[in-house]
Amino acid sequence: MEKLDHLVTRHVAERVLMPERLEALLQSVIDRRVKADAEVQARIDELSRERTTAEDKLRRLYQLVADGIAEPDDMLKEQIAKLKAERERAHSALERIENQDAAASRLDPNKLARFGQLMRSNITEGEVPFRKAYLRSLIDAVEVDQHVVRIHGSRTVLERAILADRATQPGVRGFVRKWRARRDSNS
Repeated sequence: MEKLDHLVTRHVAERVLMPERLEALLQSVIDRRVKADAEVQARIDELSRERTTAEDKLRRLYQLVADGIAEPDDMLKEQIAKLKAERERAHSALERIENQDAAASRLDPNKLARFGQLMRSNITEGEVPFRKAYLRSLIDAVEVDQHVVRIHGSRTVLERAILADRATQPGVRGFVRKWRARRDSNS
């Protein structure tokens, strides 16, 4: 068992956790991310156009009222309310997209190198239980045949581990973007 542990540890450290290998393993994730970034940018452009169109229409309606060409009747008020709602919807959607940190989290070469170095150090140095815990965080299973040892892991888990690199993001990580007051009987 000790020989197998050493073999798996050495293989993961020398082959999997090298920056070039990490990049190759995660190329499909990187490709998906690039495609998603293009789709997000297209959505941002569309929402910006919608917001600008609604603002232009509102401006023209206000100008018609200011010039005395149109009277502020119920139909005009409905149209103004509808355009304001469209503008606000587009504006809110744009804010949500801009506040998402997915675009900020990139698998850049420096981050891959730092992660690889940190994990190589973690799995080869220190107390055995901690080294095994780091290995288990990356490896799902190890299959042993007569002449082959197969190491299985998830690319998604690897990506999350790289993106959550504590060396570049000190402090407490949370899942809530903004703190909000409770709205129940205990608040």
